[in-house]
Amino acid sequence: MFLTQSMPSWGPTALSLASIAVVTAALVVVVVSWRNRNK
Repeated sequence: MFLTQSMPSWGPTALSLASIAVVTAALVVVVVSWRNRNK
């Protein structure tokens, strides 16, 4: 709670966008490696 209170208003939005980007990158890596394995 203290971190979110000390952060600006764009803090939670930036954190959510960063987490979404990390999850998307992980999914892309998994899909690419899975396709390369099945060749």
